Amino acid sequence: MKSKFTIGFVVGAAFALTVVAGALTTVKLAVIDPIEKHDEWIEENKKKANRKLVGR
Repeated sequence: MKSKFTIGFVVGAAFALTVVAGALTTVKLAVIDPIEKHDEWIEENKKKANRKLVGR
């Protein structure tokens, strides 16, 4: 009986860790990456604007 409990506990814990890892990956892809891309886009536009100002 104890071995079934242990196996079930280990499987449940592994499943829970998998769910947490999937949730973190989803948040990263849906929230963090778009913010970083937007920040990179802003920096790129600042560089372009500075080049235009120097060229005048």
